[in-house]
Amino acid sequence: MSRKTIVRHQLVRAYRFVAARPSARRVNELLFDLSLHGLGIRNYENDVVSGEQHFVDHVLVAHMENTSTPVVVDVGAHDGSYTAMVLERFPGAQAFCVEPHPSTFAKLDRRLGERATLLNCGLGAEAGELTLYDRADEIGSQHASVYEAVISDLHGQAARGTQIEVRTLDDIAFDFGIPSIDLLKIDTEGHELQVLRGADKLIGAGAIGVVQIEFNEMNVVSRTFYSDFRQMLPAHTPYRLLPHSLLEISETPLRSELFGFQNIVFLPGR
Repeated sequence: MSRKTIVRHQLVRAYRFVAARPSARRVNELLFDLSLHGLGIRNYENDVVSGEQHFVDHVLVAHMENTSTPVVVDVGAHDGSYTAMVLERFPGAQAFCVEPHPSTFAKLDRRLGERATLLNCGLGAEAGELTLYDRADEIGSQHASVYEAVISDLHGQAARGTQIEVRTLDDIAFDFGIPSIDLLKIDTEGHELQVLRGADKLIGAGAIGVVQIEFNEMNVVSRTFYSDFRQMLPAHTPYRLLPHSLLEISETPLRSELFGFQNIVFLPGR
């Protein structure tokens, strides 16, 4: 056993002796919460804190700087703010925004109607129809999901459902003649894995470059683990976004299966 390991075990035993008791619960929870922020979890206040601005300005530049017309697909585009940020950095990009909510789609159209191809539908593992649930008191919220419990249980609000068309990313790529995608961003409130399953042909052909997903407590509702995404993207390396850098994700479940808000990016190549 190395000296470093011995010292670590000694520290663990000492801390456990002092703090493994109910009276230290608040201190332990504070340390736990602080550690989450340091690991790129629950940093959601703005694009800088979340790491998305650094990701677009630095990480994407390194992956797309030699591509004359990069293809960007934003699934769950909401009002288009993310795509607008990408287009500001890559004005020559060909952008496709997918947003199923009728009210939100109208906002997206007003913002990006002349700059991107907009699709008023949802994406999933197969084509069909689903019910999209949103807050009854705030139609067009950022939390609209095909899982009613996201609204009723996680947010404690009455839910209102809207029927939406669902397509697959493979079909959309075929219809629009998209041979490959340089950036695929998915923010679908727990439905991200199903979107990837609908891109099985693209993934199998190695036609998807950088993938960004939002992973959070909504994935508890959809019964989706981080490891499910790893299995879908075996040729990519996973990172969490930090405000000014990236942090490669540990492959141990104790440190990877953390259901708090986080932006995870999968970069092509192992």
